Amino acid sequence: MTKSWILKGLFLGLAFYIAMLVQKPIGVSTQFSIATGMIERVISPDLVFENKDNKSGYGSTNAYYNSSGGAIAKDIAKPLNYEMIFIVGIAFGAFAASVLMPKERADIIKNSKREGNSPALYLRLFFGGFLLIYGGRLAGGCTSGHMMSGMTQMSLSSFIFTLFLFPVAIFVAKKWGD
Repeated sequence: MTKSWILKGLFLGLAFYIAMLVQKPIGVSTQFSIATGMIERVISPDLVFENKDNKSGYGSTNAYYNSSGGAIAKDIAKPLNYEMIFIVGIAFGAFAASVLMPKERADIIKNSKREGNSPALYLRLFFGGFLLIYGGRLAGGCTSGHMMSGMTQMSLSSFIFTLFLFPVAIFVAKKWGD
């Protein structure tokens, strides 16, 4: 693929537009809640149950899983869905890219060696990722959901999240980046 950011941006925008037309907006953070619920259900089989009163037909003893008409409870009971396939596709896509583009992989390894392989670096990266996801979920979504799907739907919380994300990212990159 070309190095042109315009073509990549148009391709990404088109992919999100097609996803909205075909299925629904793309977002991945809820899948981590669903995966947690699947593990929780092994320990507590009564966590999710059929409930005709809920819009989805499923309910849960957990208030979060039961919210939105039991939508998350349904996904825990029937996890093979669009979003879970999307998450698995992200992992396989990353693996395929690392195998098919070894030069880019070598550049990533070279950059990580330059910064050092210290526990402090990993702690800093984890903390930054945690803050990013926490902020996204606090605003009612995730980073991909807010910046791409939410903005295409003209969601106010998505615009606010993105408005603060970029200045903070630039500040952090200038303060602690190269």
